[in-house]
Amino acid sequence: MMTKGTLPARRYWSVLAAILLVAFGVRLAAVAWVPTIPTSDFWSYFQRGSSLADTGVYEAVPGRPDASYPPAYPLLLSLFFRLPVNRLIAAKLVNVVLGTLAVLLLAAVTRSLFGEPPSLIAAAIAALNPRSILCSLLIASENLFLPLLLAWILVMLWSSPRDDWKGPVLGGILLGAATLTRVVAWLLPVPWLLSRSPLNPKARSLVHLLLLVICEVIVMLPWAVRNAIVLGHPTFLTSTAGINLFIGNNPNATGQWYPWLQDMEEIDPAFSRRSLPDQDRAAARAAVRWIGSNPLEAVSLYLTKWRLMFIDDRFPLDAAALATDVTPPWPSADVLAGEHPLKTHSAVLLGFTNAFYWALLSLGILGALRSLPLSRSNAQHPLLSQWLLLVLSALYFPTVSAIFLASSRFHWPTLDLLIPFAANVIGHPLRLALLRRRER
Repeated sequence: MMTKGTLPARRYWSVLAAILLVAFGVRLAAVAWVPTIPTSDFWSYFQRGSSLADTGVYEAVPGRPDASYPPAYPLLLSLFFRLPVNRLIAAKLVNVVLGTLAVLLLAAVTRSLFGEPPSLIAAAIAALNPRSILCSLLIASENLFLPLLLAWILVMLWSSPRDDWKGPVLGGILLGAATLTRVVAWLLPVPWLLSRSPLNPKARSLVHLLLLVICEVIVMLPWAVRNAIVLGHPTFLTSTAGINLFIGNNPNATGQWYPWLQDMEEIDPAFSRRSLPDQDRAAARAAVRWIGSNPLEAVSLYLTKWRLMFIDDRFPLDAAALATDVTPPWPSADVLAGEHPLKTHSAVLLGFTNAFYWALLSLGILGALRSLPLSRSNAQHPLLSQWLLLVLSALYFPTVSAIFLASSRFHWPTLDLLIPFAANVIGHPLRLALLRRRER
């Protein structure tokens, strides 16, 4: 059974404010100390934000509009790129603010579930998470995605099962914005519906689901209209889902990204001459044919992708400091030029980052299992729904991502959603002490 402890209001908010100040300070210090340049996907987001600010056109390479990446994060950056500032520094400062906001929202989610002492512990974990700090250096859409995801979780936790429209409507708006940031979010209504089923009659649950999806689609509609006009392909998501499906599902697939174009051209010699939407559809057809013809191999590869997503947490350190000779940009570049302590002490830093990752993952899983409400009494139903929402949402991301391809980057939302459970395990003795004091 989950019980909640409380602290005096002034003490709670004072400690939380101090943690937020630390979160902001360490991220700001990282930005000042580590002059990471954007490469690969991060270069693309930066260029798209710059193009929106300069010309109002969403593209990374002039004259080549596409829908390979969702638009919300570049659109946010473009608002600041219109100011007379250094754009790279401005983007990283936006990340610092977003990262600090995520710490606050994680505290709120944890407080809603487990009370105030675990809430402060969750905030401290998020504030000092090496991956989160390093992410401030990356022009990565995850910087915006996490606050949107946590805000959506919080709205769903706070909305009453008897609420006719407010929770689903606001949740749909947030989910639409989250999907325009990372398209993997678009099916999150499924775990939400499964988490609500113990509480609601089926008819009410389906009405709430309909409201949630309608509002999600309305938010995404301008993106689909833009894609229809510019690309002739009215997708609400991206124009590369089929390509990603092929990269992760073909006879030569490894589970991760690899140079795949030659394999696709052997299947479809006219592939490179097709339009971008036609390329995506052709790649999707090839992937589906292979999966249908090789179901056992596809299942085995799916499980391999699950394993690859959780094998370590070195991606942020590579992307922020260690990666060399990366394209784009052209010519290729190191993400961090010259000598730097992050490079000199990379083995120690990687060991610390992975130790933090494995400790958090283990404590999060332990906390989720330990917090499972075993009672099915009426009093426990709201608790069960909250537990299900967080657990099913955490499982959702690797489950969906592994259909396509694997990157350790894809486990980030899962780990963030496990932080409340980890904090509850760490804070259990403190919470019991506070409850005993109140009972005296």
